[in-house]
This record gives sequence, structure tokens and C-alpha cells, in this order.
Amino acid sequence: MIYRRFLDFTDDSGESVIREWLRGIADVQARSDIQELIRRLEVEKRPSLNDLKKLTQGDCKGIWELRIKCNGVQYRPLGYFGPWKNQFTILVGATERDRKLVPRDACATARKRMRLVEQYREGRVCEHRQDV
Repeated sequence: MIYRRFLDFTDDSGESVIREWLRGIADVQARSDIQELIRRLEVEKRPSLNDLKKLTQGDCKGIWELRIKCNGVQYRPLGYFGPWKNQFTILVGATERDRKLVPRDACATARKRMRLVEQYREGRVCEHRQDV
């Protein structure tokens, strides 16, 4: 049973920014682990905080992060539950180093993109694809 559908934020031309971020990850195992986590989160009724965590500090407050560690790198795609029920939109790809997100403006970017998704709904998202 699918509990949530994953979407990606799209740029002005309708291309998935998350797909591009994933393609830019040189570590094939990391890309595979990120995609596997997304597949698992689709079917888990109550995801573990080790996999999906709500952020509570500063610009990041209210944004959720997917949590993947692979070969010493902590990947942190950021998103939110929406725009519709049972949907999770991945807004920006990030990593974590020394308890700080990289890029540094990842949360501000996520918040800006979240507003665009809420304003334009389907006009700013696409189905997340597993064939990266």
C-alpha cells in the first residue's frame, strides 16, 4: 500500500531540480540509497525519525529532511508534506557537514520553493522518478 506519493520541485522550464541534483552525485551507491529510501518511505505508514525528520531551528523550522548516510556523506534532501494530502514534495537537495546544511541557503531555498508550490500546485511539481 502506498501511504505517500513523492514529488519533485520543478524549475521554470518544468524540469525536476531534484533529478538534476541526483545526477550530480558522483557516488552511484549514494544515488541508489536515496532512491531506495524514497521507495521505502512511500510504503511505510510511520517512517522512522532516522529516515525522515522535521527540522525545528531557524529558517529550517517546519521543513522535513530525508536522512541518508552513504560512504561518510550525509545526504539531506529537504521537503514538505504537500501540496495535497498524502504527497511529499522534495524541494532541494543538500548534504550535512559539521551539523550544517550545504548549500548554506538550502532551508531558505526550500521555503521559497514551498511557497511557489503552494501558489501554483501542479504547475511547480512533477512525479519523482526512480530512473536517475
